[in-house]
Amino acid sequence: MRLVNKNDGSERLERGPKAIMPRIGEEPHNGTEQAVYLDVATAVVVQNKETGRQTLVTSTESNGVFIPAAAEEIVEIRNLIHVLTHEAIIVRAVSGSMTVYSGAESNGAGTSFFLPPHSSIVKMYWSDFSDPSQASATPTARTLQSSSTLQPTPRPTPRPTPRPTTTSKSSPTASPTSSPTPAPTAPPAQEPAPPGKVAITKIDLRARKSFYSYEVRTRDNVKLRLQGAIFWQINDVRRMINMTGDPEGDVWYRSRSTLIGAVSNVTFQTFINSFNTVVMQASNSSNDTFYTDRGLEVASIELTGFSCVEAQTAAVLRQIIQESTNRLKNKERQAGEHDVNQAKLTADIQLEKQRENLIRTQTMNEKLAAQMNGTNAGLEQANEVSAFMTNLNNTLSNITSRYELYKMHQQMQSTERDTASLSTGNASLFITPQDMNLKLMMPHPQEL
Repeated sequence: MRLVNKNDGSERLERGPKAIMPRIGEEPHNGTEQAVYLDVATAVVVQNKETGRQTLVTSTESNGVFIPAAAEEIVEIRNLIHVLTHEAIIVRAVSGSMTVYSGAESNGAGTSFFLPPHSSIVKMYWSDFSDPSQASATPTARTLQSSSTLQPTPRPTPRPTPRPTTTSKSSPTASPTSSPTPAPTAPPAQEPAPPGKVAITKIDLRARKSFYSYEVRTRDNVKLRLQGAIFWQINDVRRMINMTGDPEGDVWYRSRSTLIGAVSNVTFQTFINSFNTVVMQASNSSNDTFYTDRGLEVASIELTGFSCVEAQTAAVLRQIIQESTNRLKNKERQAGEHDVNQAKLTADIQLEKQRENLIRTQTMNEKLAAQMNGTNAGLEQANEVSAFMTNLNNTLSNITSRYELYKMHQQMQSTERDTASLSTGNASLFITPQDMNLKLMMPHPQEL
């Protein structure tokens, strides 16, 4: 209970549990007040009424239960603010200095903090191009906010201290043992965001995707509408907060000017034949100091489609696309026929190789068969000679005589075969006695 002296305004604090007898001239201030129980996720902002200084008291400083001193009062109960690994929060002090709480700088564990006294979370208003239907907004529809658009979150107004009241003993409604617990002041109504803007208090450090729809002109004055997406990311929050209050708008409009400059250097025909190269060159040229000075990084600018704004040019473009489609179709058909012919030729070559292998195998088999037949015939003849000579071994002991006898035997068999062959044909047969030793010398046909 806080007791206030009406004469000199001094205060003293009595802490229970105990019975209290007010002194002469003292009155209870707000009756019996409830202590604030603090944990790791709760803190209180305490203001010294003599100096006006505010301090933040956490559970580690009050052992879990906080009771203000005589000259102190609780201004606000604040909850712990959690920052994930992909988030960052900017806090502005009353002096204007800014502190960045980034979850990416805590080794992937995130971070948390209590909002210090006389400080506020910086609120920014960013352009929103996450909706493809809003990607074609013109500068007149979206007004870029300058770096002065950084607006701190309004601080809650300190709760006014009620005037001391005297509790009558005879009052049946007076309760000297209870009083309302200090509660956080209700936040003020938030201001609506400007048209085309979204309020940002937590900055997402992950890769972001913004859609665009730009109108550009080629070097030969053909008006085109390009549609696609921009992939970008915030790398340095401190640089970003010092240079711009709308990084998404800066990326969108900078990419727009880059694409306009890239397309204006080529003709319409060149753009149709190599639009991917043109957009890629524009994306590579976007890695300049404009983005690094703002702590940003543009990964790529993707082109998903383009169309002609003027109807006559669109008709010409359709004809070009149709001719290109027909050319590709004919090319694919010709390539298909070529593949079929090539496959057939490959199959024929394989078939001929297999046929060659077959002929080689057959020739080898015939050669082996002839060798076997010759070997068998030679073996039969050798066996015949061996048997003839062996059987005459007892009759004729002289091997030369046996050889001459075998030779005569073979000549007689040869004569019989010749005679048999001549007798079955149309040739003339002349028989002479053996002792005449007569031979017929027939002239060669060329000598006739």
